[in-house]
Order: sequence, then C-alpha cells, then structure tokens
Amino acid sequence: MAKDVLITPAEGAIAFSGSSGAGTGLIQSDGDDLVISNAVGDVLLGDGASDVFIGDGTNNVDIVFEQNGEIRDDGSGKTINIGSKTTTLILSSSTDLTMQANGGNVGIGTSTAGETLEVIGNISASGFVSASSFAGDGAGLTNVTSTVDIDSLSALGGTGIAQSDKLLFSDAGTEKSITFSNLEDAIFGNVSGDATIAAGGALTIADDGVETDMIGDEQVTLAKLAHAAANTVLVRDANSAGDPSFKAVTNTQILIGDGTGFTAAALSGDVTMTNGGVVSVADNKIGNDELKQDDDITLQSLTTTNNISSSVTSTGSFGHVRIPLQGELQIMNSDASSTSAGTIKKGSVNNSLEITATNLEVGTLKASGDVTVGGANLHIGADNSAQWELMSHNSGLLFRSASESKYLNITDEGNVLMGKNSTADSGHKLQVTGDISASGFISTLSHITSSGNISASGTIISNDITADAVTGVDSILNTGLKIGRDSTDLIDFASSDNTIRFRVNNSDEMNLVSDSLKPHSNDGLALGASNRQWSDLFLAEGAVINFDNGDVTLTQTADNLTIAGGSLSASGDFAVSGTATVTTNKFIKTGNTDAEHQGDVVFLGGTTSMDAGKIYHYKSDGTWELADADAVANCDGLLAVALGAASDTNGMLLRGTVTLDHDPGAVGDVLFLATGGTGQATATAPSGNTDIVRVVGYCLDASNGQIWFNPDNTFVEVSA
Repeated sequence: MAKDVLITPAEGAIAFSGSSGAGTGLIQSDGDDLVISNAVGDVLLGDGASDVFIGDGTNNVDIVFEQNGEIRDDGSGKTINIGSKTTTLILSSSTDLTMQANGGNVGIGTSTAGETLEVIGNISASGFVSASSFAGDGAGLTNVTSTVDIDSLSALGGTGIAQSDKLLFSDAGTEKSITFSNLEDAIFGNVSGDATIAAGGALTIADDGVETDMIGDEQVTLAKLAHAAANTVLVRDANSAGDPSFKAVTNTQILIGDGTGFTAAALSGDVTMTNGGVVSVADNKIGNDELKQDDDITLQSLTTTNNISSSVTSTGSFGHVRIPLQGELQIMNSDASSTSAGTIKKGSVNNSLEITATNLEVGTLKASGDVTVGGANLHIGADNSAQWELMSHNSGLLFRSASESKYLNITDEGNVLMGKNSTADSGHKLQVTGDISASGFISTLSHITSSGNISASGTIISNDITADAVTGVDSILNTGLKIGRDSTDLIDFASSDNTIRFRVNNSDEMNLVSDSLKPHSNDGLALGASNRQWSDLFLAEGAVINFDNGDVTLTQTADNLTIAGGSLSASGDFAVSGTATVTTNKFIKTGNTDAEHQGDVVFLGGTTSMDAGKIYHYKSDGTWELADADAVANCDGLLAVALGAASDTNGMLLRGTVTLDHDPGAVGDVLFLATGGTGQATATAPSGNTDIVRVVGYCLDASNGQIWFNPDNTFVEVSA
C-alpha cells in the first residue's frame, strides 16, 4: 500500500465518477484551500446516519468552523440556524452558557427580537426568576413567594401616591391587589371617638366634641370671625345665657345699654351727632335753666337780634359781639346822666363802619378793609408838632414833608414826582429831584432816562437801557438779555440756555452753542458771498468737511486728504505732482431691506412704477423693463437692479452688493437670470429651447436675498 499520494501540479484534482460515467465528486486545490465538492449530489461527512451536511455544491456556505470551537459566518452577515421545527435543541455547559456576548438581541419564538431577550410564549421556571423590573399587571403570576425583599426595591421618592395605585397583600394566604383608595377607606373606617373620617377622607367632629381645654391660648383669632356681617359689633346681652351676638350699627348710630342688653340708636332730641363725632345742639334748646347761675359765663361769640342790657358793670369778656345791621353799639357816659358819648354802627357804604363822637382818640388803628377820611387832609404826628400831611390834590395824592415844603406827588395818571417844591404834574412816570443811589438792584420794566448820573453799587436790572454811552460796566447778566439795533436786528441771549442767537431783518440766522457755530435752520445761511469772499480758511489737525450729513466727507489726516462716500470729478485737467493712488471701491454685505446696496449706481431711464430689488433690462428706447431669460431681446446688453420706484430718482445698481426682493439660492451659488419675465435671479440655469443662460452674480445669503451683482457680458442660447 502506498504511504503517500502526491498529485502534481498543485492545481490537479481527484475526480470520482459513477457507473454511468458521470462525475460524482471532486477533490481539488484552490490556492491554499482544499475544496471537496460534488456537482451532482451531497458531500457527506460520516456514515450518512448523522446527517452532517456542509454546502450544497452550488451556493457558498460561508460558514467557518474555528479550531477554538467558534461557529460563525465569514463576515458576510449570514444567518446561522441551529435546529428546526422538528428538532429538539439542547444547549448545555458545565460552566456558563452565554448568548450574544458582544451585544445584540436574542429572540425565542421570533426571528426579529426587539429586546436583549424576547420570548414569544410562556416562560416556566422551577426556581427563581430574577430581574431588575417586571412589566405587566402580574395577573397570571402563581406561586408567588411569601417574602419580598423590600430594601431592594426603589424608593417612591417625591412623586406621591395616586388613589389608583395598587398594593400587594395576602388575603388569608391568597395574594391579591388593593388600591391605595381602598386602603385609605379601610383605615378611615377604624377612626372613632370625637372625630370620624368617612371614605374619601372627609373628617367630621362630633357635636360637643371640642372642649375648652382643647383650644390653646390665643388660638382663636379675629380671622375666625370673618363671617360677621358688615357694620356689626359682637356683644353679649345679659339675657343671652352667655352666647354673644352681632348687633348691626348703621350710619350715625351708637350702642346704648339698658342693663339687659344693647341697642343701636342714633342721638336725637336736643342734641345730635354725625358719623364724624360732631355733636350739635339744636336752636333754642338752652335756656336759663340750662345755664349755670352762680358763676360768670365767658362767651367766645354772642349774636343777638335784641338789646343786651345789664344793671351792673360787666366783668365778662367777649370773643365776638355781633350786632344786626339795623342796630348800634352805644358808649354811655359814666355819670348819672346816662347820656351817650358816641355810637358805632353800620355806615352808609357797604361793608363800612360809622363811628360818631365829639372827639375820637385812636392809638393803633388796624383795618383789613377801606378807611375813608372825610376831611381835607390826614395829619400824621402828635398835636402841636411838625406833622406829615396826606391830602388830595390835582386829581392825585400829595405827601408833604413835616420839616419843609417838599412833596411826593402821585397823579391819577400814575406819574410820580419826588423831592420838588412844586405840586404840578411832572409828566413822567418817575421824576426825582436829586441823585438816585442804590446799594442793591435798580430794576425797571421800561426806560430809565437821566440827565445826570445813575449810580448803583449793585446790579441795574432793566428790560431796556438806552444811552449814548455806557462806561464802567463790568458785566451785564440777564436771562432775558437781548442786545441790538432794534427788535429785528439783535443778538439774543434769551431764547434758550447755552445758546446765543443772531437775528437779522427779523429772521434768526445763526446760533452759537457750546461746541459749534451753525445756521439757525438747515441750508439757511451762506458762508461768504460772490462779492464778499473770505481770504483764508484755517482748520485744525483731523478736520472734516461734511457734505449733506455724511453723504460725502473730506477728511484731513497728517499729510493726506481723504474723500469718502463719493467720487472726485473734474471738468478740466487733474494734475498730480506726486504719486496718485487709486483704491477700488469697498463693498460690504448688505442688510435685510429690499434694494439695500453698495456699489455703482446710475440715474437714467425715466421709468417709474418699478419694484425695488428686481432685475431690469435697458431697452433700445432708453427705458427699463423686467429682465427675462426667455429671449435674447429681453436680457442682452445692460442689466441693473432697481433701487426704488423711479430709475431717475432712486437709481439703478449696475455692480455691487445688493439685497433682492427674493431668495435666489444657497450661499456661494452661481446665479443666472431667470425666465418668466419676473426680473429674478436663480441658481438653476435655464434649459428650455431658446432660453438664455447669462450669469448675473453669486449668492451671499440663503434666506435674505443678499447677492453680489455683476452681470456677465456674454451669454449662451439653449438649443434643445
């Protein structure tokens, strides 16, 4: 017998043929693999009774039997079935039996397990089934152990117990469930004594169940009486057997006791009282019987329509004595004649008092009303001495000095003469013979006219000072000060604080404020004129010349002069002795407002009713139309974005950043002119027959219509 069988070359094979000559088996090498195959039947390992099959001779098996005991696929994701519906499969191990050691789900009774272990059907165990939690209502549980490790269960925490929550209990050895509501009712039913609890938790205190000893000191507060009706008082009548009651007290009423109880009543009769505590005694209710007889009566006020008389000297004091209009007060002599020395009564003029006496001596005279002197003059001073005279003279009032014949004369026209020995009308509001001197202010609302000096150590305050020359004035300060030729040509310090206003020809022309000299109104004042030119203009370092509130600015910095906001144009030659540096425009991304822009703008075309933010085509007649990529005639030549309703007024953007009225695409997209006559841009190139593909810019924002607009001068016509 041969010891070895060598087949060379390596790609050789051993072929088995049946009696018919057909090949029934093949053993051959494939690279480093030995392949056993049978094109017409099975490849059997064993005696045939063990039914061990590997491969079907046609399809790839893709099963690997590792020498370490692992049976797996070759990594191609095959499903390996062990057993069948008619096969009893036993998995046993002397140690641990692990399923899905590397993760995944295990299904028993299912091929699509959705859990780590999913079992379709019943699970039966003769021992314990251990799990961190169970799902379901437990209705099918039997032979549940009588002991539960409570410490191993999770605490309830702060979720609270619901009425429908269930608890497990043993009913005479039979495990049953009970709701928390049922447990409450059972516990409440065992409560007895002075208080009981009904099912649901309603607690009822029995009649006479609360005794005084049960109430703590100071535990009954006024809040417990909140049910008392409005305007009531809690009292206890003597016949109420110790029970308090509420008494209603209405407007102006008070509680009055009679020994058996309280009654709410208002004061009435001779005396009444308001709800503010004001007590009033009715008229004609106090007579002699009510007055104290043996002592003096002091009156603050006495009003009578009859005479007041007395047989003795009055020693009382009166706050007021009121005498009716038709009455009088008589002053009687002290002798026995009982004759009147004078009377005081109402005068013939309303609100006047007439005093009649042979002689009237007055020490200090005070009057809040009029005092009329019927004589010619009023003399002020003691008898037999130099007196001041107050007299009526020449329809005016004249004061004459007690020492010499110099007067203060006030006329009915309001003219005043002082210090002159004449009673004639001066014809001036104030005429003073002599100097006027003041240690304080001299103030007037009109003119001060003087042929001599007006001197003051303080301030002279006037609305109008007129003089040929004013000297020696250190300061003129007045919040209402105006200095000028007249009211139409002046310097105004009074218009507002921190502002000096210059008025010419009754028109406010210029204002000087704390930091600038400026025209009173915008564009209202020229600096110089064609025939009155300034010689030189000197500006500080960093000075700015600003045109139209920032539209164009001319700024000096060191040795440079910068124009911003516009361009420099020259109708003649523009000569540069040094280096001329031209910088390109600086374009920034626009905002969210339609037609907001930075770039080159033209004002032409005369087209109105345009939509800001749309793209327009410049026609051969010099007007604008909505651009349309449907035809060459509507999109060749000049394209621009409308910046408003009118091309001449609002302008047309030829190139730059601009915000369209629509969102043409995503950031960075190449934008084409759209079809349909909408004047829009699109990120999709037109593809219809005769459509025009023309690049108009690039998208800068996906949601706000912001683009870089720079139409290409070339385009392509689609032929589809």
